[in-house]
Amino acid sequence: MNMNKRNRSLKHVLESMMQSGAWKLILAEIVMSVVSIWINAKILVWISYAMNDSANALHWIGCIVVGCVANTIIDGLIGYSGLSRHILYTHMMERLLNKTLHADPAFFSSMSPGEVSHACCQLWLVTRSVGTGIRMIKYAITVMINLVMIATLAGAWCVPVILVTSVSGLVLYHANNKWNAIDRELDAVKKRRNVELDETVNGFMEVRSFPGTVQYHTDNIIDSNRRIMKLTRRRQFYTGI
Repeated sequence: MNMNKRNRSLKHVLESMMQSGAWKLILAEIVMSVVSIWINAKILVWISYAMNDSANALHWIGCIVVGCVANTIIDGLIGYSGLSRHILYTHMMERLLNKTLHADPAFFSSMSPGEVSHACCQLWLVTRSVGTGIRMIKYAITVMINLVMIATLAGAWCVPVILVTSVSGLVLYHANNKWNAIDRELDAVKKRRNVELDETVNGFMEVRSFPGTVQYHTDNIIDSNRRIMKLTRRRQFYTGI
């Protein structure tokens, strides 16, 4: 069931990505990132050449300067391409709005306003996952380019670097799985909290008419907030990794 939901979510994201044109900026960001990573690696090589080839030091220093300037420009363009997430979010929000406004009345009887509101808030998390995917691609490309450069300068270091990179990759994979598990639990708690808060506010008169009901809902919401804070701290630990 969860796999089917993920597949449907991925399908909607890809559709919005293509329809909104966000894919163009995402592709441009990946290409520019690859170029930036390659230039950074080359700068390290040029620094090595400048230190070991004093006769042509000025030439290598010139290459380093040009590389730094090029990277500064590219970084600025990469920052602009980050708008792809906002474009994607806007498009998905408009799709959700259109679907909600034209939905069958039974849709609103099966979901509370709090659940609908929570779904809207989760759209940004969906689009943020696109950024996470881009970062993973950048990481893989960085590793490959660095390995090539290390092999060029000192081939004997390739094996240790590969081992260290593999261990780091396993740690990151484990941390990412833990982050996702905590995030799903956090999302479920937020959803329950938001729904209860919405029902408490909308049913204000009914809540106030029964003894102890106000305290009951207050305690539930406070407990949810504490649980959310605890899970957020745990998630932040894996975010740092």
